[in-house]
Amino acid sequence: MFFYFILLFTISGCQNTTTETIPDGGYDEQDRNNGYDRTESGSPYSLEEEFVRRLDLAYRSNIGVRDQSIQSQFEAWPPKQSRSTDVDRWNYVQTLTEFVLEGLHDPARTQVKLNNLRTQDEQQYRAKVILISYLYLWVEDCESAIDALSTHEPKTAHASALWVTRMWSVLASPCAYRSLFINGSGNLSVQGWWDLAKIMITSNSQQERVVKYRSWKFKYSQHLAAQYPPAVFQKQYEVPRKIALLLPQSGPLSSAATAIKNGFLSAHLQTVPPESVSIDVHDTSTTEITTLIEQVVDEGVDVIVGPLDKDNVRRVLDRNSTNVPIVTLNRPSLGIQFSPQRNLVQLAQVVEDDAVAVAKQLHRQDLQRVLLVLGDRHWCVRAALSFRDTIDDSVIIAAETVLSDLSESTQNVADLLRVTQSATRQSDIAHATRRTIEFTARRRHDIDAIVAFVDQDEFTALSAALHYHFAGNIPMFLIEPTFRDLTRAGSYADGTTFTTTPAHLYPFSLTTQIQKSFADASVLYPLYVFGIDAYRTTMQVEGVLSGEAIFGYTGYLQRNDSGALVREPLWGIVQGRTFTPRKHIISRNGINRYLF
Repeated sequence: MFFYFILLFTISGCQNTTTETIPDGGYDEQDRNNGYDRTESGSPYSLEEEFVRRLDLAYRSNIGVRDQSIQSQFEAWPPKQSRSTDVDRWNYVQTLTEFVLEGLHDPARTQVKLNNLRTQDEQQYRAKVILISYLYLWVEDCESAIDALSTHEPKTAHASALWVTRMWSVLASPCAYRSLFINGSGNLSVQGWWDLAKIMITSNSQQERVVKYRSWKFKYSQHLAAQYPPAVFQKQYEVPRKIALLLPQSGPLSSAATAIKNGFLSAHLQTVPPESVSIDVHDTSTTEITTLIEQVVDEGVDVIVGPLDKDNVRRVLDRNSTNVPIVTLNRPSLGIQFSPQRNLVQLAQVVEDDAVAVAKQLHRQDLQRVLLVLGDRHWCVRAALSFRDTIDDSVIIAAETVLSDLSESTQNVADLLRVTQSATRQSDIAHATRRTIEFTARRRHDIDAIVAFVDQDEFTALSAALHYHFAGNIPMFLIEPTFRDLTRAGSYADGTTFTTTPAHLYPFSLTTQIQKSFADASVLYPLYVFGIDAYRTTMQVEGVLSGEAIFGYTGYLQRNDSGALVREPLWGIVQGRTFTPRKHIISRNGINRYLF
């Protein structure tokens, strides 16, 4: 209760009112023509450095890592004519290239071979270590990737600075959330990297990040990142001092608005050191939105947060003429196009982002034939539309069904798995031959995965029906709303993977405090968490507009070309009926990848 009263007294003013980038270790065409390698200061162009450059291009996660993008870089490389210059180096790089292609299908076995590969000099070892790290990242094993990269010790200041960029490119991604579970690593350098990543996760503002980095630097004074700080810890932006929070105080969205406001202010109160910020709350239900924006701009605000209502967001996108940064709390409906605006960020927690993540996982794991199961809610349809728009021709939806009546779910699944057709064939054969045939109906076996956009009750019925028809071993992908309000999963859920938010998977002191302080937090928890991310985006809005990501409580957030802050969710897995972070992917049975 004490926390709640602090929030009330904090609100001033109008009281009636969620990829790793290419490290700089690569080089451009001009560098190649000059025979200069940017990754090692002053060293000549080499096959090893060209190999590393191709790795960096192939594994760019911001364009979606695919088998094809990696194969296109290495299938006809290195050229045979370059063998005459240095046979030993050519053979070594050729071996690395073979490992790249082999690693797409069996990364675990390739890692063993690669670890046993001998190197002759630092360049060869560096190329080997980078490949090892990428193979680990291919199966989303962030910890092992950092362990591998930490074994290389650059020899020059230039090389050290670029190596820091490479190390940080691994952590400047959803990998950073693993830092919340890593403590007490036996390697001081490795622990230092994870503690540095934790600063990004736990900081609500740029100023808090700066203060925590100073403490980190004192503890790890000999660390490579203390001598050559990652760029994100060197940048300085103007801190907003006056914020206008535009939310409806009445109407159908008032409860959601209150939860978002409380999450926003809770994050503000927890920020260390306390930010000297004025936060004025304005009522969008009593004043037309563009008029209200003109009013708060005249009052001298630094950042505008809101509106929440989609119609108001559309009006802002259509008529915005201010230079003041605006963080909207929703996106317009799909299909509505607006010109990108330099000063505007669209923050939203939408199922479309989760559906895109599922589609990318299917591509990553080379799961080609899927069954699609939809629930009866509107968000299920929205997710399915986004999913269909994201997959390409390599993924085939073999069949689909809608669980409109849970009492019919077992029969729906039987039809989906072709169990019904199998039973019908048995009956037809028995009738034609006039014999009693001992026969067990069999399900189809041409399916790699099941994608289900369903709610809790629908998932319970679906998973039971799948096990009844001996299909419980087919990998199943769900998205965040399915388990949103649960702390434990039901029967038959073990092994299911799902998109989720960091706030659902990891313990945060702020969310724990919120749940204790607000009676409706158990019901409106996602909105409180969304409010926290709204505050983080607001306090780092200049960086966001410049392309920096936000390590949010709803996911890893990065602005796209249209101004939307796209959320990359985390992945969880059900184990022992509990929700745990999915650690990584392992490879079995050829190219099919299963989750571990």
